[in-house]
Amino acid sequence: MILPVCLMCTLNPSKAVEVDDLYQAKIKLASQSRKDLSAAQRSAFKQVLVKIAGSAAIEDNAQLKAAIRKPNNYLNQFSYSQNKGQLFLLASFEQDKINKLLQQAQVGIWGKHRPLTTIWLIREYDEQRSLIGDLADNEIKDTIYTQAFNRGLPINFPLYDLTDLMSVSETDVWGRFSQTLIAGSERYMAESVVSLRISYNTLVDSSMCQSNCDEVKPLVVDWSLWFRDKQYVGNYQGTDEPAMLAKAINEISDKLFENNSFVLAQDNQGFLDLELIDIQSMQQFVDINTFFNDLSLVSDVRLLRIAGNKMLFRLNISASKDAVKQALKLERKIEALDEFFTQTDDTQPVTYRWKG
Repeated sequence: MILPVCLMCTLNPSKAVEVDDLYQAKIKLASQSRKDLSAAQRSAFKQVLVKIAGSAAIEDNAQLKAAIRKPNNYLNQFSYSQNKGQLFLLASFEQDKINKLLQQAQVGIWGKHRPLTTIWLIREYDEQRSLIGDLADNEIKDTIYTQAFNRGLPINFPLYDLTDLMSVSETDVWGRFSQTLIAGSERYMAESVVSLRISYNTLVDSSMCQSNCDEVKPLVVDWSLWFRDKQYVGNYQGTDEPAMLAKAINEISDKLFENNSFVLAQDNQGFLDLELIDIQSMQQFVDINTFFNDLSLVSDVRLLRIAGNKMLFRLNISASKDAVKQALKLERKIEALDEFFTQTDDTQPVTYRWKG
């Protein structure tokens, strides 16, 4: 569900995090037998595809389903690790091969530059409410971090230090007061904000308790996501708190994927001319060239012209111009000028200011 959001609560669109482990996965492993290893490699490959292409594509695309059955075609390397007696498979996959697969399958791709999400988490149990912040050491936060890692979603939690407590109250978090939560998230460099509630009391309908409620307590998990002047919400009822939290993070990730994904062009021959101003040194030129070459949507960069402190670049792009422009909105090092938002001639260069 999508709800309108107060324009006074607009989130800063320039804060993105570079996620470096999108093509890696960590999977629990029962043993090092061939059967268990093969199953874990398939699970690891599926986890990587979900990070990049979203859960819906993996469920609906026949080409990706077939590829998952043969993970060794894309596997780069793997190793083992142990933590508290649990064996894990660490697998790394070939980025170029996976991107080619997704291009052929014509599914959306979420690049490595992703919006940082601040999660305001509150739990109600035995009629007591508690805020769970960055310094808390508990399984609830660990569950959320694990699922966020599995989806390639960069997240953080408020510190709930004096600064937070002076501006955001328990009532604000429980009441999901968007203006207060969004303002309180600015110090955490958030581009998207989530209110996540766990309730064993107030939100639980009495009809949920049919039998054995003293042994297995029913609960409700609900969430609100604010991103780019829109609000998305979700609500679940059940008895498995970790599974419900994982589902919440999955659906939040899917909503962000829908807003940030792009489809790689089949012909791979598009280009975007882009002018940068305020270039003062050769080192800045080197930094700019490196910056563009690191973008997942850019296959090649050429300098076309220098005029004073302005440089005109041509970017060979593997997605639509609109997708590239949207991706650039997430970058900290580059700032679109006002003319960008009113420009109607798609053949003219778009202008940005280099911030470094």
